[in-house]
Amino acid sequence: MLHLTWCRCAGREGTTAADRSGSFVFWLRHSTGDGSPVAAGPDGEPVRGPRRINTVPAGVREFLTHGTTLGAVPTFVLSQLYEIADGRDLPVQVRGERSHLRYRAKARHRAAEPHGPVGRASDEEVLAPLRVCHPARDRFILLWPGPGVARRPYP
Repeated sequence: MLHLTWCRCAGREGTTAADRSGSFVFWLRHSTGDGSPVAAGPDGEPVRGPRRINTVPAGVREFLTHGTTLGAVPTFVLSQLYEIADGRDLPVQVRGERSHLRYRAKARHRAAEPHGPVGRASDEEVLAPLRVCHPARDRFILLWPGPGVARRPYP
């Protein structure tokens, strides 16, 4: 929704606006997303943090990539979303044991994210959704660990 709002404000078509992704990232940083103009300059207080800013364009990239496979989005859009990079800058754990050069698609526009730890939720913040779920089914959905999570065996 944010991408479509930005496209409307910028007068761009949603399927081919990828060449202005840098402008979209700036808009995400400084706009509330309601269609009002950006009042802050580059040094203004950001509205969204870097992790949130990177999440939105990632979803837009995947949506447009899927659109190219369906033929609804022109294929030249992929070259505006991604650049071809080699795997030499990746950690050894990701590269694997092979020593040959491998290429990958790297997203063009990303906000710099801090590498510090993410804050933990308080007990009250964890319990708040459970308190408002009245049917047991809804509480069960919230508490179910999901696939891939190791479950403790019952004694």
